[in-house]
Amino acid sequence: MLRVSVRYTKGAKEIARHDKAAFDRIQRPVRIMTATAKHIERRMRKGRTATPSPGYSTSNRGHRHYWVSAAYARAAGVPDFLIGDNAAKFASSAAFHQAAGVRNGTFRSTGEMWKGLQVRNVGARGAAAIDFRGSSLGTRVHPGRTKKGRLRKRPPKVRNQVKAGTIWRSMKVNVIQPTDDETSAWLDAVVVWTAEAVHDSLDAEIKTYHPSGNRQLYKRILATTMRR
Repeated sequence: MLRVSVRYTKGAKEIARHDKAAFDRIQRPVRIMTATAKHIERRMRKGRTATPSPGYSTSNRGHRHYWVSAAYARAAGVPDFLIGDNAAKFASSAAFHQAAGVRNGTFRSTGEMWKGLQVRNVGARGAAAIDFRGSSLGTRVHPGRTKKGRLRKRPPKVRNQVKAGTIWRSMKVNVIQPTDDETSAWLDAVVVWTAEAVHDSLDAEIKTYHPSGNRQLYKRILATTMRR
């Protein structure tokens, strides 16, 4: 199972040292988003996007071939006989992804982008975001030059957040977008937390709650955020 990185700002870490209650307010949304990020990653392994995926292009927008670097093709699992010394060419993006055995909607050619999946706190008021950190090998064939003008020995890496953005611009698919039933799971968890608070303060009887959202995510959220 992929491990999701969790990052806190310096301000949040400072709060954790001096005010546990305040840090708990910061930590809870981070835990919610961590459970959500893991859930989304599992779903995306099956090619189940939140919005329809159009599939990889069968045309090259005026180019005769679709090229990727030899290093990227190998990392994607393309058979060696299809890879040249420095590059591999295909009739289209769809042909490349078929040769690599990439399932439509997974957006996992090499899997390296997903290794950068992270959750981070935003400010000190209890907000969190899911995005990508780090960089990984891209499709670029020619290594290009460094900032000092020297020829690179290897193709440059691409920021994983840029890769996710490229998927959105080219295919209109946000790879980390939650589905409607996943966002409903967040609301289900809020209902349970509120009921717990009422119970703690008034010692009131709480009836059994039946969630309307994604039950798997709902259970994962409660498992990581409820006080026990």
